[in-house]
Amino acid sequence: LLALQETLYSDSTTSNIGKWVTINSGRTPDKKSGVSFFVAPKLKASIKNYQTVSDRIITLTLFTTGGLCTLVNHHAPTDTTDNPLATKEAHWDLLHQTLRAIPRVNTIIILGDSNFKWEGRHPDECDIAGPYMFGRGIEYLESRTHDNRDLGVEFLRSHSLYFLNSYFKKAPHFKATYRKPATPMNAPVTPHTHLEIDHIYGNEAAKKACTDVTTRPHIYNKELHHILEAHFHLPYQKRPQPPKEPKPDRKQLLKIRVKNEVIDILSENILDRPFS
Repeated sequence: LLALQETLYSDSTTSNIGKWVTINSGRTPDKKSGVSFFVAPKLKASIKNYQTVSDRIITLTLFTTGGLCTLVNHHAPTDTTDNPLATKEAHWDLLHQTLRAIPRVNTIIILGDSNFKWEGRHPDECDIAGPYMFGRGIEYLESRTHDNRDLGVEFLRSHSLYFLNSYFKKAPHFKATYRKPATPMNAPVTPHTHLEIDHIYGNEAAKKACTDVTTRPHIYNKELHHILEAHFHLPYQKRPQPPKEPKPDRKQLLKIRVKNEVIDILSENILDRPFS
């Protein structure tokens, strides 16, 4: 299963690429937006439903042996000073609404480009984040814009979610998900040249099922993002089929047919006899 951002599909559609199914949100004209799921052939029969929420949010629900699993693919607005706070808040508010509509019993996984840097973990953030952060530290964060980070932390707490990237100890080149512009592809990975802005979040069920989160820096991507890969132990199952009607009992049908024929014959004979 692939979750992509900035896909630029003009319409909200589903289509086929070979044996894969693509589910696309569409995009706002003149904007670099759009999110999509690419579903592998073996998972097609497990799809329950999907919902296009906006050109930056799309959901997909799958059947698993442990119940339903809902994935939310999102792409937050850039966390820059020239991007209005209202634009950022609108996205995170819509993400809140999306989560509220998902049953809490589901395994819930949120993935995509959150467009913010954690840089480190505050002492009071142990309830939502693990110890393995990539960045320059909290002190550096305080001197920079961090609207998306504040909105993201509030979002995680509101829905009892965890920042799953931070629970796996990795070398820097397997933590960073974004290479800053003008940084050579073969440059050493440091918090000065790379960022961790693509995130995987999950509820308690997703946290228990998650076995690894890592980047794939050696897979070429013409954009500045690295491929982010997450592993979950979630055996999928096919979509339940409606119960089949039982096959007719041919012997019983034959008995009924014979019985009806006998009744018809007796009825005719009785009616044909003269009354005396």
